[in-house]
Amino acid sequence: MKQKVEALDKENYAYNYSVIEGDALMNKLEKITYETKLEPSATGGSVCKTTSKYYTIGDFELKEEGIKEAKKRPWDCSRQLKPTSWQILMPTKISQY
Repeated sequence: MKQKVEALDKENYAYNYSVIEGDALMNKLEKITYETKLEPSATGGSVCKTTSKYYTIGDFELKEEGIKEAKKRPWDCSRQLKPTSWQILMPTKISQY
């Protein structure tokens, strides 16, 4: 799988990247873009919000069932963002191990 960083907003803790090559595209998608944002939670931790955008090739229609099936896979921010990305997004005080 080949990915491309689309945007990195350190001030707003946002990170956008696209899957541009690989089996996930099924030869029917140009790319899948993930927009990820970290927000503070009321309990002192953080909440990770991710939006997925699918860019189809030609007349291919992505059905809702296909999207729901993909969402059933166990995804979390720690798997989507590489450790180096977390170190960039999070303040130095928090990101030190």
